[in-house]
Amino acid sequence: MKRISFLTFFFFISLWCFAQSDSLSDSVPADTASIELPKFKISKDTIAFAKRGFSKTVIENFKADEDFRYGRPKQGLTAWQRFMIWLVSLIAAILDVLTNTTLGQIVFYGTCLLLLLWVILKLLKIDAKDLFYNRAGKNSLILTGADNIHEVDFENELQLAAAQKKYREAVRLMFLFALKKLADAHLIKWIPGKTNDEYLVELRQHPSHTHLQNLRHYFEYSWYGHFEVTEQTYQHIQGVFLEFKNKLS
Repeated sequence: MKRISFLTFFFFISLWCFAQSDSLSDSVPADTASIELPKFKISKDTIAFAKRGFSKTVIENFKADEDFRYGRPKQGLTAWQRFMIWLVSLIAAILDVLTNTTLGQIVFYGTCLLLLLWVILKLLKIDAKDLFYNRAGKNSLILTGADNIHEVDFENELQLAAAQKKYREAVRLMFLFALKKLADAHLIKWIPGKTNDEYLVELRQHPSHTHLQNLRHYFEYSWYGHFEVTEQTYQHIQGVFLEFKNKLS
């Protein structure tokens, strides 16, 4: 019985002590309750600023820019735009094949080489067929109507070609006429099919060698190179031919 009474007394004493501690913790000291915080004077903002606006032109440019059309449906491509996209894609695919495969590189560089050769031939006014068909016979003479220079009336043929302004044909006849005169003077031995180089070798010790060489140059330049001979050029070649005849007399 005494034990129960002691425990009951101890329980009430504990409750009373706990209540006293709470009331002390919530109290405010008398000397701190009337403290006033210091007042600060805040000055007004006096910084001047300029009000800026947006340029209407810039805004319209942004509106017209497709990259800034958020939430608005894009306009469809025109037929021309679709064609250009297809063409660019096709060219890109072809270039990819030409540059990334062995066969493509061969075709690409071969085409570039042929194109460069074609441009050179056009600039020099050379017929491409001559590279394959006339090379073997470039140094041999071409005779029309006779196989022997002694059967051709060169004086008449030259006058006829010059009158018809066929100066390229006249230059060819003039060179053949020069060979006929050399053969008549027994300075060379005329043989059909003989090359021009061989005739020059036979004439290398004669004073007319240089003039024949010049006539040969004009002949091959105009006949095999297909270069046009103007009237002025033909008159110059006639002067060379007259000097050649003077060397023979």
